[in-house]
Amino acid sequence: MATILVVDDDDGVRQIAVMILKLKGHEILPACNGLEALMVYSSYRHGVDLVLTDVDMPGMNGIELANRVRDRDPSKKILLMSGRALAGIKGADGYPMLAKPFLPDQLVAAVDGILKG
Repeated sequence: MATILVVDDDDGVRQIAVMILKLKGHEILPACNGLEALMVYSSYRHGVDLVLTDVDMPGMNGIELANRVRDRDPSKKILLMSGRALAGIKGADGYPMLAKPFLPDQLVAAVDGILKG
């Protein structure tokens, strides 16, 4: 299975995503914001298969985080998630998106699709 960095400032969403993905056998590295995620990513950089991040977070948002990860590792797999209308999120072009709220099967399908792609 994969190692996934899960980033969301909403504890409930982060915990649910972590639980769902752990049940599917993935190793999870949780972070509550973009800065913490960058620190975790720096420590586990080559072991992280996917960064799953919320778009709307205080401080560094998920798009900034995704761009900073891609600056370091251009081929790193990224999945953005947001509760806003996905088409209207500036800067998200090129990143796959998952709408929140999501069902467990939707999260698993989105993650599996990116990991296999």
